[in-house]
Amino acid sequence: MTPILRIENNILESFKPLFTGEKFETPGKEKKELEFHKGFLPFESYKEKIQNGKDKNSDIPFILLRYKEDEQELANGRYSAQAVWEIIIGTYKESSDGYSTGLYIADKLKKHLMEYPNVPRKFSVKQDYIKTKLLEAESSGYYWFHKIEFKTYAPYYDCKIPL
Repeated sequence: MTPILRIENNILESFKPLFTGEKFETPGKEKKELEFHKGFLPFESYKEKIQNGKDKNSDIPFILLRYKEDEQELANGRYSAQAVWEIIIGTYKESSDGYSTGLYIADKLKKHLMEYPNVPRKFSVKQDYIKTKLLEAESSGYYWFHKIEFKTYAPYYDCKIPL
């Protein structure tokens, strides 16, 4: 497993305990716990969902962690690297203030990412950048989507050539 994939796993695993026992509204009027995903929502064809007895929007509610990019710099003879991540939060609530559910989840995640930077974890968040927004174009009806973008420190690669 590459170091970036290890960071991705560690971030996602650190989120799960934050929402243990919490249930959120679904399009089917029931409540269920958040689903956690990496990269993309799992593909399941409409036919497969029907055969498995799921409704077409059964992924809601979810937290999706996605790697965006990483970069490495050399400054004053020292290497450093950072990775950029985004979290997509998908919720459903039959209310004009339904976006508040996604904001609640986003705030809980941001607090987790930003507090106690000196506590040992299996990843390290860059404390100088975090951004949250409502994805207006994707949100419609009673479906609400939010995005958090943040950075972590990443491993760097160097080339040491003996003279």
